[in-house]
Amino acid sequence: MKPTRSLLFFCLFSAALLAQPTDFFLPHTTQTPGEWETSLVLYNPTGARADVTITAYDSSGGEAGRLERALVPGERLDQTIAALFPALAESRGWLHIQSNITELSGVLTFSALQLGGRASLPLITTLSDGLAFAQLEHHDLRQSGLVLTNPGTEAAEVTLRIRGDSATTTTTITLAARGKWVGMLADLVPEETPTAAAVDVWSTAPITGFALTFQNNGRQIFAVPATVTSGAQRAAWQTTLNSAFDAAQVKVGVSAGYKNGDATPVIAAAGIVNRSPAEPAKADMRGEIGSITKSFTAAILLQLQEEGLVDLDLPISTYVPELLGGDSVTTRMLLNHTSGLKNYTAEPEFAEQINAQFEGAPPWQPRDIIDFAFAKGFDFEPGTAWNYSNSGYLVAGLIAEQVSGQPLLTLYRERLWQPLGMHDTFYGGLETIDPRSHAYSFSTVTGTFTDVTHVSLVWAGAAGAIISTSQDMVTWAHGLFGGAVLSEAALQEMLTVTPLSSAALPYGLGVVVGDDGGEPIYNHNGGTLGGASTFYYYPNQRAAFAMLVNCNVLDNAFAAVVQNWARGVFGIDKQASPEIDALFDQKTTLKP
Repeated sequence: MKPTRSLLFFCLFSAALLAQPTDFFLPHTTQTPGEWETSLVLYNPTGARADVTITAYDSSGGEAGRLERALVPGERLDQTIAALFPALAESRGWLHIQSNITELSGVLTFSALQLGGRASLPLITTLSDGLAFAQLEHHDLRQSGLVLTNPGTEAAEVTLRIRGDSATTTTTITLAARGKWVGMLADLVPEETPTAAAVDVWSTAPITGFALTFQNNGRQIFAVPATVTSGAQRAAWQTTLNSAFDAAQVKVGVSAGYKNGDATPVIAAAGIVNRSPAEPAKADMRGEIGSITKSFTAAILLQLQEEGLVDLDLPISTYVPELLGGDSVTTRMLLNHTSGLKNYTAEPEFAEQINAQFEGAPPWQPRDIIDFAFAKGFDFEPGTAWNYSNSGYLVAGLIAEQVSGQPLLTLYRERLWQPLGMHDTFYGGLETIDPRSHAYSFSTVTGTFTDVTHVSLVWAGAAGAIISTSQDMVTWAHGLFGGAVLSEAALQEMLTVTPLSSAALPYGLGVVVGDDGGEPIYNHNGGTLGGASTFYYYPNQRAAFAMLVNCNVLDNAFAAVVQNWARGVFGIDKQASPEIDALFDQKTTLKP
């Protein structure tokens, strides 16, 4: 039905009434006769009238004046703060600007009248609980500081972490409601002030700010707005991880993080990546993810099936005819652990091979392991039962190479890692990875750690050889389950649980498809001689979590980290889930 003119007018009028003003912030003004002068420029580039309200505050948060201006299309306002707000004539402050149009353009310029220095700031529209400043300096040529502003109505507790040349300093300030704070680097670190520093800021309330640098005693001035980060979330998450680390009995290096929906990933680390000399773990620590590798291998086979290069339901003898018994095993059975093929890592010969490699012998090659596993025979008739088998995934990797004509490393990198931007993910044993965390094997008998970093991961192959980071793992979870890797049909095939798997470990193709209080949850854990890992994904919330440690023991204290994240996904009323605990405890089963 075509709207009448009166109805159309009513709709437009109603929309105008409901339109919300856009908030802009200019976190600094300084006005001292003969010394400092600040000017404000606003410009309306649209074809509509801009109704603008400008409120000035002094540094302590007191309102110093308010004015309203209407800017017709193409109009430009250019005045000093002294002219606009006489009450700020000899004061520092900041401005809050509201406009009925979002396209308002503006800049604030402050000048050192005697020295000639001049700097400008654009309008700021985003407030955040976290800010980052890449470069503050303190030397003969340049001196830098920070300007932070709290536009909110409640005071904010603000923590500043200053990463200097050789040391990190942390300080806390209280930023009053509507208040502003200015601090030079020399004031933040009065003793042994670093010549250059980066600064992280997190706050209990959204704030804004910029870095200010004076060159040649103020003859030149540079103003750089902050980079917005998830600072407060990261600080809270670091506290959670620290608490779990303190409670852990086996203390090594741990990195854990999450990415909820489209939000910025939040990653933290605790412990050490090298015991001698001690080297602290960082959020981007690279560790052995073990059996999470299986989700990558399964994804490759599903892609190759869609391209017509392999059929998961044909006998594997179609692709590797020399394997005795391959006529009764399908690739799907390899991927969902129903092949009956013996698990080589559970055989005594595996321990012998690893011990020999630890002493300098060459690593056990995947093809040799495959021949060994088939020579051992089957635990049951293929397709009649379920048993976790790393051997099956080595065969699956071999099939992927046979039908594609490419090495598995190339398949991983070109099909999965590069398209998703996973730049910190590698194939252990086949690539030089520098830097990477040391890998430790912990003895529950003696309570000692053995460095096994030099033991090649070639033996783990398509079952568990990948080295990655928590950041890349949450990227993988979002990409895989969010549809960036597989078609919808292929993804559903991956998530189809074989009825032969147990209720405690409902297994699809390279992934556990579990349940957390009625919510679907996708998971896999992993372990190697010197690493342990886990990842989770809630599809309904598009929320991903990943954690890895540089040790073969994933301490049960870290289950609290997963629980903390899960409660955060659903809200504070979310109860601890026995389903998550059950999946987490599978760390002793899912190896490598």
